[in-house]
Amino acid sequence: MIIYLTRHGQPAIDGLPAGGNHEFPAGDPGLTALGLKQAAYLGTFLQTQNFMGKIYSSPYRRTLYTAEQVAEITQTKIYPKSAIQERVFNPDPKPVINSLTLLQQECKHIADSAELGRDWLFREPEDETVIQRRVKPFIDSLLKSDENELLLVGHGASVNAIKTVLFAAGGIDYVDNYNWNCSLSKFIIEHGKTVAVELNCITTFMPPTEITSNLMKYSEAEV
Repeated sequence: MIIYLTRHGQPAIDGLPAGGNHEFPAGDPGLTALGLKQAAYLGTFLQTQNFMGKIYSSPYRRTLYTAEQVAEITQTKIYPKSAIQERVFNPDPKPVINSLTLLQQECKHIADSAELGRDWLFREPEDETVIQRRVKPFIDSLLKSDENELLLVGHGASVNAIKTVLFAAGGIDYVDNYNWNCSLSKFIIEHGKTVAVELNCITTFMPPTEITSNLMKYSEAEV
């Protein structure tokens, strides 16, 4: 099995309040024009890898819109999964659209067979350990499945949690790596165990000038 893992494209958060954390934006923004372009770069790259698997996405707009671009290019289907949604810092729900029917109206590649519980939002504040605990049952179910390849589209926090769980499945100590918008990691799984990893591939399919971590540019970070 091959599990591809990515973070959403650049979200539309130019109006972020003073003091706000651009890495964890409040609300449920969509993508900027650049974010859509980043997702298209990702989809085109996965097309060159002959990707034809399912896309599992957080139900937030920025992740679903990223998945939609990839699905359009690869002609695959999206399955929203609440387990890989954004980290919660306070008890207030953030997304405005919480109905699968409404999400399907915005994203035509969401599968007809997709399921999303009526009350899918996590509302209690979470730390990294809590996020790992919530993603683990979903990842464990994938490791036991007969799927050949798949793509997970999450947020910075949920992507890091998934990496930690997948590394643990191979008995590997996880070393933190930056999750750029639409960067791609690849995990090769054999008999439920991680046997090989490629982390945060991005400069091979996206120009460095168009790489971001939300509002931060690639050129501004120490890489």
